[in-house]
Order: sequence, then structure tokens, then C-alpha cells
Amino acid sequence: MDCANEIVSGPIGKQRVHYEAPPRSRLERELKRFVDWFSAPPADVDGPLRAGVAHAWFVLIHPFNDGNGRVGRALLDRALAQDEDRSVRLYSLSTRSVAVRNEYYDALQALSHGTLDATDLLR
Repeated sequence: MDCANEIVSGPIGKQRVHYEAPPRSRLERELKRFVDWFSAPPADVDGPLRAGVAHAWFVLIHPFNDGNGRVGRALLDRALAQDEDRSVRLYSLSTRSVAVRNEYYDALQALSHGTLDATDLLR
């Protein structure tokens, strides 16, 4: 598969591929769809739900060789700040995502290989 990147974990030589990104040929189109949605989400979307979906969507697009998780978490925090009608948040969910890293990767893998039901990832 002509992919942008893979999410892997584990010691060197025993790494496990959790996710393979969409083909590079779809990257620009997928990023445009995401940015358009993030910039003007439907009015009836719950704020925290929008934040979680934005994180999941960006990480699934996986446009960078490195840093997709960090950017995805920044988007999560930005969307939550927007929901709170603030320019920034004084706290971040990054600490929580590190604490449940294995569960996060398992949920991401299930999301990317299944029906795109983000329920487990959002939990």
C-alpha cells in the first residue's frame, strides 16, 4: 500500500503495526475535507464529541511521518477550547492519553480496520 505512514509500537525488531495510513494520493483531498469540517462543523454536533472525532479523523489521515499524535491531541484541546468559548485551555488531555496508550492504540486499530465506529476510541 502506498501509505503516508504507519503507527507502530514495541521494542525495536518486535514492533507491531497498529495502523497504516491512507494512500499518499488521497492525502490532500482527505486533509481538505478534514479542515473544511473542523473550520465549520455542523451546529448540532456536541463539542466534546466534535473534539474526539477531530482527533480520530486527523490521526487516521496521518499526514506526517512523525508528530500526528501530538498534532491530533493539540486539535483535541483546541476543539475543546472552542467548545468552552476560550482561545486556549489551561489543561490538556495528553497526560490521560499517555496513561492509556495501549488501549488507545487498540481502539485506533479497531477503528481503522472496522466500521469506522469511533465509540471505543472516544471512551
